[in-house]
Amino acid sequence: MLNADNERIELINGEIIKRPMARSEHALVQSGLSDEILPFKRKDGIDGWWIMTEISVRYHEHHCPTHDLAGWRKERVPARPTGIMETLPDWVCEITSPGHEHKDLFAVNC
Repeated sequence: MLNADNERIELINGEIIKRPMARSEHALVQSGLSDEILPFKRKDGIDGWWIMTEISVRYHEHHCPTHDLAGWRKERVPARPTGIMETLPDWVCEITSPGHEHKDLFAVNC
């Protein structure tokens, strides 16, 4: 999410965390991963996935991180998700960033 100053922010365990804008190295890795999982996204019917980049997921009232990539199986979420996701993902991928290792590697108890 962006705040009024166009800074990237996330709500992590009740704390508002400001994050720097993504660097080109991060974007290249994210783009490459998205390309690799494209076959899963293209599958029709219940065998496919909804896979999104930079998607906010509301795990609970005080925890709404933005994942680099997250996916939902179409068998569980048949309609294309919209808005801030409140349905927990089946899969997430975080690209570790210098200075944000704790956030990128932190597991959420749902």
